[in-house]
Amino acid sequence: MNKNTYEPETLEEEFALLAGRLTALEAVLNANDSTFIDKKYVAAIMGIKYFEGDSDKKE
Repeated sequence: MNKNTYEPETLEEEFALLAGRLTALEAVLNANDSTFIDKKYVAAIMGIKYFEGDSDKKE
């Protein structure tokens, strides 16, 4: 495990982490004038592992 990775220990810490991620996502959405945001950015902000389909298998 990476020593720089934070893992919440209580339900309150988990909630605070999620609330912070949602606030960050809201800030990105408000800063961008377009109606489109790349799903890679959303996945990164929300801490979701995102796999881009079969793009790696083509090589």
